[in-house]
Amino acid sequence: MGADFLHANKIINEHLESIERTYRSAMLRKVPLLEQLPDHEIQKISRDLVLQQFSAGATVIQEGDVECRDLFIVELGTLVARKRAYGSRVLKYYTEGDVFGERALMSSEPRAASVYAETDA
Repeated sequence: MGADFLHANKIINEHLESIERTYRSAMLRKVPLLEQLPDHEIQKISRDLVLQQFSAGATVIQEGDVECRDLFIVELGTLVARKRAYGSRVLKYYTEGDVFGERALMSSEPRAASVYAETDA
């Protein structure tokens, strides 16, 4: 019975990994910046995706940061962008399917604004 259990566990894990890859690829296809890429490029990017969770109030991106070059795709929750020069005024809300961070991804510019999790995200 032990070998059967291990075999079943392996099959389940492979199936779950396949579902996750399909989900990630579908999520990437919704990003306007990426929607025209061929399937093999989408699959390559999906393998590099890292799931991050943020509690409400957490800082996702700090304005002025030059180290972080990540592109963010919002899966769940609400995030808010603010810029120091504008005080606490909201520049933009990000919700499911929205993307941010593309400017820093494509250039060496510092982050233009801070982004915070307004809800768990």
